[in-house]
Amino acid sequence: MSEYLIEVQTSQGLAKVRHFKAHEFQKLSKEAAALAAADPLQYGSMEALFMNVLAGLTTIDGRTITIADLDEMYEDEITKLTEALSPAAKIDNRENGIITGSLPSGCQFEMELPKGKHMRRAGELGEDEKPFHFVALTTKIDGNPISHHDVRLWDGRDFIAIKNIGGEVPKN
Repeated sequence: MSEYLIEVQTSQGLAKVRHFKAHEFQKLSKEAAALAAADPLQYGSMEALFMNVLAGLTTIDGRTITIADLDEMYEDEITKLTEALSPAAKIDNRENGIITGSLPSGCQFEMELPKGKHMRRAGELGEDEKPFHFVALTTKIDGNPISHHDVRLWDGRDFIAIKNIGGEVPKN
């Protein structure tokens, strides 16, 4: 497997987005949220938050890029880079509050559509680990229950894909 998810020739040089784990994505998201709290006009939008995460995972000519580098890239270059970070899960079935399908890594999942009780319980188990507890409480991988420790070590793209499913409105 390549060290990088994608390599894109940009106006700034050859941009490489590296593979990442769920806990790295969460850490970069928290850092981006702290920037948003300090300067909501500059960093408050979801696009700005995602661009901060992208910057933390991307290098150009061996140097980790900054928001200033992204500011100088063309939109289609940024789109190619961000698409590598968050491919969608493939949904096979959605019935009775259960969603099944496959994650970007190829693992099969079964997810109970999240409810308030899952949100509450995940928070009770630990605020810092809440996103990982939340996924563990609602999801099985290849038919087996998972722990929040397992989720922390997931491929980051699987984590993003399953979190995106959890936020969907049921279509039963």
